[in-house]
Order: sequence, then structure tokens, then C-alpha cells
Amino acid sequence: MSERNARTLVDFFEETTTRLPEQPGFLTKIDGVWRPTTYREFRKDVYRLARWLLSQGVSHGDRVGVLSHNRKEWAVADMAILSVGGVNVPIYPTLEPQQVKALIKHSGSVIVFVENQQQLEKLGADVTDLPDLRKIVTFTPTTAKENLPVLSLQTAMGPEELTAEEIDKVRVRSKRLTSDDLSSIVYTSGTTGIPKGVMLTHGNFASNVEAVKMIVRIDETDSCLSFLPLSHVLERMAGYYLMLSSGVTIAYAESVETVAQNLVEVKPTLVISVPRLYEKMYDRVQKTIAEGPPIKRTLFNWALSVGRERDQLARQGRKSTINDISFRVANLLVLNKIKDKVGGRLRFFVSGGAPLEKKIGEFFASAGVLILEGYGLTETSPVTNVNRPDSYRFGTVGPAIPGVDVRIADDGEIEIRGPNVMRGYYKMPEETREVLSDDGWFKTGDIGVIDPDGHLRITDRKKELIVTSGGKNVAPAPIENLFKTSPYIMQIMCVGDRRKFIGALIVPDWERVKSKLDAKLQQMSAEQLTSAPEVIKVIKDEVENLNQELPRYERIKSFVLLANEWTQESGQLTPTLKLKRRIIHNDFAAEIERIYTTASEE
Repeated sequence: MSERNARTLVDFFEETTTRLPEQPGFLTKIDGVWRPTTYREFRKDVYRLARWLLSQGVSHGDRVGVLSHNRKEWAVADMAILSVGGVNVPIYPTLEPQQVKALIKHSGSVIVFVENQQQLEKLGADVTDLPDLRKIVTFTPTTAKENLPVLSLQTAMGPEELTAEEIDKVRVRSKRLTSDDLSSIVYTSGTTGIPKGVMLTHGNFASNVEAVKMIVRIDETDSCLSFLPLSHVLERMAGYYLMLSSGVTIAYAESVETVAQNLVEVKPTLVISVPRLYEKMYDRVQKTIAEGPPIKRTLFNWALSVGRERDQLARQGRKSTINDISFRVANLLVLNKIKDKVGGRLRFFVSGGAPLEKKIGEFFASAGVLILEGYGLTETSPVTNVNRPDSYRFGTVGPAIPGVDVRIADDGEIEIRGPNVMRGYYKMPEETREVLSDDGWFKTGDIGVIDPDGHLRITDRKKELIVTSGGKNVAPAPIENLFKTSPYIMQIMCVGDRRKFIGALIVPDWERVKSKLDAKLQQMSAEQLTSAPEVIKVIKDEVENLNQELPRYERIKSFVLLANEWTQESGQLTPTLKLKRRIIHNDFAAEIERIYTTASEE
């Protein structure tokens, strides 16, 4: 589709900023106060920066990098880039210097926006090895080497006043855009560590925005807390473009560490996250209840059972007077306290990026906090499936969104076709042909099943299936999600390919584990505790208990405890907190070998 009336991301920007000029578009916490930026102010800043991009000779299709955490300036830079026909290349701010420079060089970015001094230093003392790069623009004041072409965002934006001629120049460029034009090259971090530049068009993103709006009500009465990285396509589409097109107020969390506090302060109606946030919230609630007096536990369990019954009745379209009365009491005494922890106004959470354990979805629904799980990939812009507020099924990622086709291939792989499917991988034609058929079907690499009502359930990654020496195919992710519901297990990775049984690397929740130990053991380091018999027994009891929910060939027979959590900084997690299995496997090869040596000696 190349007609001018096709939707582009700039269309959304123009429509919302024209329709709701005085609406707070963004909230930023400065000196302890949440300060608004109206859509009128946002529009003006975008035009000012677009004016500068044109003055720098940024042409249609030129790539421009953005290296920053979430903030209003990220959105300003993005929309200015798109308005002049540029292509945004978002770069994760957690990447190492050599990775950052590799992506800038591969994309051929002509300008790079960087957040601060820390991010600027990732470019090194000079950029002679980046021949395409002309200028570096910093969002905050920095001290740069003289031979770096650096200027501040305020300098780039220039005078606050815009002439009619300057505005017209930007609009002439933006009106040439069509849905077929490239809007972004998003480098997937991947679990293998080999990034691919996913080419996404305006139409890819716009179709995804409009399809989601057909099934979920979102409007200017809503507010959203943004903390997933905008470099990731889920936050980019759902937490930014979808919100912008609907006139929502976007509040930027101060950091991932302050999300719990910011939820209470901002009181959002919508929040998008990966499952790890919900797992942590679940663990905190469970810990609080476990440490309380018996009467408190009894009251909590009663309230949760009332909430569970209410949720089940609602999904069946039924009502119960007794349940209504009981729920009002349960809400007053218990459930409201959970909802207050997320601000008290939340309509629903959205979960994506990794599987959400069914038990956690059911728990929060019983407490009156709905989590809508969805599914998608960078290559699909990203959403292909999502549960609806009025129709959800825990343990699934819901039906396909309007306009998107989903099918299961003979080998169980999920395949997607629709207007949201990428153009291909940048400068990687062979890799593109491997996953994208001539008739538009994209091979996701995920394994799944579709139930009779059209709800998709993801079972695992195709390339991550463990095949035991006995020939059993084992999907590790569902097992790992089950074991992470234990309050004593923070992280886990199953192993066992070509081995006799399934083993596991386990990072305990040391705070919870220590609460089970005597005072002397509590003084020991995590490293020392990994081999302590008392600690091993705590985890072994959890493993044996949860194993009962699995078929015999999927049960964890032996494990090794690790002292330190896997992180993005260690290179063992992707920016969306997925396990980089190959890297973890290599980093802990000796420990994995010990799993099987120890078991064979028993």
C-alpha cells in the first residue's frame, strides 16, 4: 500500500497534538515534582528539532540513532526523525561501547542522539571509525573531547519561535511519507547474542496501533507509566505510539528501581511490562502474608477465594448476590490494599516479552488487578495476539488481533502473516529468506498450539527445545516458569540436552532463603551458602514439591545453586530479561557438568 491516505506514525502525532493541544502528553519527575508537557509543547519541540535535522541535510531514509533511557526527549527525537522521513535506530542504553559502535556503523547512522555523559563516552575519544556519523546530540549537558562533533539538544533545537516557512518545510517532508516507508531499524538483542536489524515501516507500526485500538478502549482519560525500554518494540508501539495516538498521558518512571514508588505517585490506568515485574509483586505479597499472624493469612486467603469466584462469575456472564456482598467486604479489608500498591486507578496491566505463569495471572485477577497477556516479536511490530479485557484466558496469549493471521506449522512452529510483519533484516537477505516466505508468512521460531476458541498458547522456543538422551522433547520455559513461583527461587535455567535427565542451574532468592536459616548461617555469604546442606535442603524440598506437577521425564532430578543473579550487565539476560541460554551454558559449563557428575554418584 503506497497511497498517501495510508496511515503513518506522523499522522498520529499531527492528529493528537491538533485535537488535544492542552492535554498533558508527558509527565517527568523533576526535583521531586511530576511536571507535565502538553501536546502543544511536544509538537513545538518536535518541529524545532525537525528544523535542525533538515538543516543538517538529513534525507528521506537516512538513519538516525537514539541511545537513551526512556524520557520525553526520546519521544521528541523520534518524532522529529520520522517527520523529516528519517529512520530511527534505537540503541539499548545497557549495551557495551563496542556493541553501541557496531550498531551505529552497521546502520550507517548519520546523527546519534545520546542521553548523557555516560552514554556519550561509549562512542570513545573519536568517531573516525564511524564514517557516516556527522553529529552527536546530547539530551543533557556533557563534557566532550574537542574532536567529537557534539552539541546539546537545546542548541540543536535553536530559537523557540518557528517561522511559517520552517513549519512548511517539515510538513512538506512528512506529507511525502507513506505506510511503506521505513520508520525504524530495531536491532534484536536475541538470546544468541547476534543482533539483526529488523526493518519496520510506518505501516507496520500503524496497523498494529489501529488493530489494538479496535479491541481495547484507550483514550485521553487514561495515563500510562513507561519503564520498559523504548528501544524495545513492545514499549515503542504499546507504551508510546498507541498512547500518543489515543491522547494518553505518558509518565516516565525515574528508573526500574523506582517503579513501585512511581506507580503509587502517578496512579496510572495502564501499565505495560514483562512478567518479571508481576513475579516480584507476587513474591512481595506472598512474603508479607507468610510473615503475618495466622488470622491475617486466613483473612487473606478468604478474600482471595471470594475474588477468584467473582472473576469466574464475570467471565461466565453471571452474578451472585452473596458473592457481591462478600466481595465488597473482601475488597474493603484486603483486596483494595493490593490495588493501592499499583496506584488504585489501574484498569489493567499488559504482559509481554516472555511467558507469564498462569498462577500469577489468576492470583492478580482474584485481587481485582487484571493482567492481559499478549504475544509478538520485534519482527511483527510486535503484537500478534492478546487477551481482551472482556475475554481472557490465563495460560494463553489470547486470539489474534484484527487483520493478523496465525497458524501452526506441521512441526509446531507458530507462523504469522499480516500488515505488521517486517520488511526484512537490514543488509541480511539470506537471514530474511530463512524466516519470511514469498507469500508473507513469518516463521517465529516459537512453538505453540491454538485451542478451539482461537486462543494461542506458547510452549517454547523451537531452538531451545531440550532433547534428552532418551529421545524426549522437553520445553524448558514452562518448567522454569513453574519453579519461579517458589518464593525461594529467583532464577532458574533447565539443562539436559542429550543427557539422561533434566537438571537446573538455580539462583535462590537469598533474602527469603536466609529467613529459614539460623543466625550463624545468615551471616555467611551467598557464595558460601550455595554448598550449605541446610540451603540445599530448602531448595530441594521446593523442587521435589513442584516436580509433582510435571510428567516424570520433565522433572528436575539434580541442580546446582549459584550465588549471583543473572543480569543484563553480565551479558546473561537480554534487555527484556530473557535468558541468554547459550551464554549462561558457556559461563557455567563446569557447574552443569557437576549436575550430572553428582547425580551419577548418588
